[in-house]
Amino acid sequence: MGEDNEFSITWNEVPKIFLPEGKSSFKNEKCSICEASLEENMFLVEKAFWQDSLIFKHELIFEYFICADCAQNFNEQVSEESKLKLDAFRKKNFNSLYRQKLKDYNNHDIGKWLKYCEITKEKISTVEEYNIVGQFIGDIMLYDELPMAISIDGLMQIEKLYSNKTRDIIDDFMNSLPPDVRAKIKDKGRIFF
Repeated sequence: MGEDNEFSITWNEVPKIFLPEGKSSFKNEKCSICEASLEENMFLVEKAFWQDSLIFKHELIFEYFICADCAQNFNEQVSEESKLKLDAFRKKNFNSLYRQKLKDYNNHDIGKWLKYCEITKEKISTVEEYNIVGQFIGDIMLYDELPMAISIDGLMQIEKLYSNKTRDIIDDFMNSLPPDVRAKIKDKGRIFF
């Protein structure tokens, strides 16, 4: 596995929850924006889920895959105002000590990484809707700032930080997603990306 210092990134096989729905690998998957192959490239996966713990129902709302180039292009367009607000929010609210302990112990138990909302600290098993985000190279998951889970309440807190320019960029980003993903997000979901 990965090295054990404060700047290291550890890695492991992809947990099933991050795999494309109904598939056992990212083979033949493409970036949802530019359609570049994901097989040998770095990329992000975001998925949103709805759950009802009373009836043990858990459903995928949407999933999309973004290559590193498209992710970088998006991040470069985010307004400086939003970047400053998001950075301050991250430093104040994200559970970095918990994540650092998981990294220090080289812990790849995805249940522990996704156990709590990164922002509200709620147990993900108790929220109705949440998103997960992970970073990958081919069929290997990287463990550093990601993976993470964020409840719908956490996503709404983040959305309040966006400038009008950033909101426009997010709208453009969503409009570049495949129509079926875009419809699911607009109908019943929020993006973290």
